Amino acid sequence: MLSKEFDELAKSIDEFLSNRQTPRHNPTQVQLIGNSRWAENEGVRTNPQFAVNLRLPAVEKKWQLRFSSYDDQDQFEGLSRNRSGAQPQNRKTGASVGLIRKVNDIDFLFRPRLEFRDPLVSSFLMRGDQQIIIQKHLQLQWTQKVFAHSVDGVGSSFELDFNIRLGPLFYLRLFNESQYLDKENFFEVSQGPTLAWNFGKKYGLTHTLSLNSQSRDRDVQDRRWNSYHLNSYTFYTSFSHRILNNVLHYQITPELRFAKAYHFKGKAGVNFQISLIF
Repeated sequence: MLSKEFDELAKSIDEFLSNRQTPRHNPTQVQLIGNSRWAENEGVRTNPQFAVNLRLPAVEKKWQLRFSSYDDQDQFEGLSRNRSGAQPQNRKTGASVGLIRKVNDIDFLFRPRLEFRDPLVSSFLMRGDQQIIIQKHLQLQWTQKVFAHSVDGVGSSFELDFNIRLGPLFYLRLFNESQYLDKENFFEVSQGPTLAWNFGKKYGLTHTLSLNSQSRDRDVQDRRWNSYHLNSYTFYTSFSHRILNNVLHYQITPELRFAKAYHFKGKAGVNFQISLIF
């Protein structure tokens, strides 16, 4: 019932904006997300989130609207968070509009976002990505991002992935991602392999080794890097399960992290995320 009411509301908005009738079914989604993280010597942190993906079939070729309590494209939280995708994100309630275009085989996205703070905070993201099939079982994918934040500054990132299919449900991904933040004169690189299994449509399992390197002891005033070192390496396994397709999902990600800050001594942790979708 609740899901149907959300669909009807989105349908009314879509018809008002487009001034024409739309299909009876509307795929608008409301997500309630529970994030919990335990780390050795840090205890447990929880961070509930929500997101509303307003789908407007009559106008979505031009833009897509999203309200959320977090920024799912926040590059300033670092490449490690982006790669695992399981760590709790900082609360940044706001609204964004995604403008999507496809030119030849390249997908482009321009997404301005307004964060509801006092004073208001604005940001934007421009992204281009392309998938290139080299051979039957070998695929290359690149992604270029340029982003800006009214408080955190500007930056850019580039990712190059090689996807190698080893079987019907099994593939290897070699990822290499770099990012530069101008305000802090900070450079970061994340690279490594991921082994992934898809057990039908409901279960997924991945094993990843991620090597993270950073410009260390940076001197912001002189705009120079004093050194560049391996910052950490992390082993993590992620298991995902769709209990009810497009209704209830959960993901468990245990990890073992070796960071320079702890003299590369192993530090265990686990992330748990559950999503309820209307």
